[in-house]
Amino acid sequence: MSSPGHLGKLIPELQIFSLPFLFPDNSEQLKSILTNGKTMQKFFKPMYSKKGLKLFTFYPEGWQVWTTNKPINSPTDLQGFKMRVMTSPLLLATFESYSATPIALPYSDVYSGLQLKMIDGQVNPIFAIEEMSFYEVSDYLIHPKATQFITSFITSQRFFQKLNPDYQSLVQKTAVEMQDYIFDLKAKVNADRLKKILQKKPGIKQIHLNDEQRKAFQTKAQKAYEVYLDIGGKQAASVLNSIKSEINRETK
Repeated sequence: MSSPGHLGKLIPELQIFSLPFLFPDNSEQLKSILTNGKTMQKFFKPMYSKKGLKLFTFYPEGWQVWTTNKPINSPTDLQGFKMRVMTSPLLLATFESYSATPIALPYSDVYSGLQLKMIDGQVNPIFAIEEMSFYEVSDYLIHPKATQFITSFITSQRFFQKLNPDYQSLVQKTAVEMQDYIFDLKAKVNADRLKKILQKKPGIKQIHLNDEQRKAFQTKAQKAYEVYLDIGGKQAASVLNSIKSEINRETK
């Protein structure tokens, strides 16, 4: 399992998965786009192959949630706010567009960074927030529903080609069979982890941004799309148009 956010340095077009307010909330629509969509077949599989990798499918691991030390309801609330993000030009540009001060801090330093107030917040799916205890040193859970955390199921071409045909068939079959299971499981895991957080720290407050509040962030985030087209590789525009087309078709 490898995050396209990390592989984006190797395959720049994959940074599309870090774009905010792009993918639908509906699980069945998202599943269709990630597992059977034309973009995966036409663009992503050949891109992985050219790098010696075999892509089987993509899986979501849940919406990215912001843990913060103050309530966040609008981009104005993020002015001067030190938000930890992964080392990604696209993520840095996204939070800059929100008026925040993004900081690329190593994952292992996030807890101490929050505790020592070197940073004011961080971004991760709920399961990671619970697993790494980031909620212990945060006051708020902000749910903007801006970006899903996507992972890819891959192996090296060399390894796969060394397998006998029966094992190759088994791996491919299992990847398909796991799709429905993982989509259901990730929702259950994140719900269970959120329940644990609320049990361990009942005083933590949750803010679910409404459509109007999300729209304010979405408008600001258009800068991230410009950055993606600039740094997302030769096929960035084609990939973005293809994904948008699939999303429009699925949501209709």
